[in-house]
Amino acid sequence: MKNIVYTLLIFVLLIGCKKETLDIQVYFPGSMTYGKVTAMKGNKDWIASGLALRHGDRPDEYIGIYAGTFSEEGFRRERIYFNEVPIAEGEYIVKGLTQYDGFIGTSYSTLADDGDIVEDVYISDDTRSDNRLTITEIDTVINMVKGTFHVTFILPNPAEKINPQNPDRITFSNGEFEVQLID
Repeated sequence: MKNIVYTLLIFVLLIGCKKETLDIQVYFPGSMTYGKVTAMKGNKDWIASGLALRHGDRPDEYIGIYAGTFSEEGFRRERIYFNEVPIAEGEYIVKGLTQYDGFIGTSYSTLADDGDIVEDVYISDDTRSDNRLTITEIDTVINMVKGTFHVTFILPNPAEKINPQNPDRITFSNGEFEVQLID
């Protein structure tokens, strides 16, 4: 009898402690005209269209890398930006959004409606030491940039989340990109 009570108690505790898990949404990459970005989004394969742009006020030093996905109907659903990426091969820390602080800035956002309504905006989880972006190759003849990344994003204020289907934290791991640098 004692074993049955203990078994029931453990069962009740396990049921009560079960965490709610959200199904991570994965959308479509859209046109790959200017490049492709892939990663594991949580535990799912993720493919996005991408491109690189010269950084507005320091175009000879930095670029920005963009990746985005779309709904089946072609409406924008999510986007990632990496800002102030040095135009040089190497591994860089991804942290925060402050300009010209020596780190790559980043943000991730989800979009709704026909792609013009911003839902939730995530920032990098700056407590993570594995937030990195590596430029592995820059080809200035064909304006192609290749590299890898790993970054964890958090909602700054989860209580203000607009879409309850979005997680409070999301990690993009084993990321790779090959994007055209658009002048």
